[in-house]
Amino acid sequence: MSESGAGGRLYFEGLATMLTVHLLRTYGSSTLSLPPHRGGLAPRQKRRVLDYIDEHLSDELGLVELSGIAGLSPHHFGEALKASVGKPPHRFVMERRVEHVMELLRNEELAIAEIAHAAGFSSQSRLTENFRRVTGLTPGQFRRSRR
Repeated sequence: MSESGAGGRLYFEGLATMLTVHLLRTYGSSTLSLPPHRGGLAPRQKRRVLDYIDEHLSDELGLVELSGIAGLSPHHFGEALKASVGKPPHRFVMERRVEHVMELLRNEELAIAEIAHAAGFSSQSRLTENFRRVTGLTPGQFRRSRR
């Protein structure tokens, strides 16, 4: 938790929201049960959120911030984004960052550490860890395979 970087705040805000919902559903006194959310974001909401994510990949994005762009509560936004793109917010943003890194790796003059910071990762090792998780390769291996 103490290490910031790509998806850090977004990941922990998502965890906090899920814990809160779980506690309220499990230990809350209300007998009213809401049906699970099945829909996704409206096309306009989805476009706004995806454009915002793409424009701010190098920034630390938060669940509250992204849900505000969609005009939804953090919990509802997390479920709606997952229904729309098939992934929770943290994973979606992380994979978009990795895709951005793949584009940046085409420039042989940029050091991988520079690319890591340009894509919003706190360090080259965080980039390598997440890049390997998504692609199965390290950034260096990916760059060499592109030659």
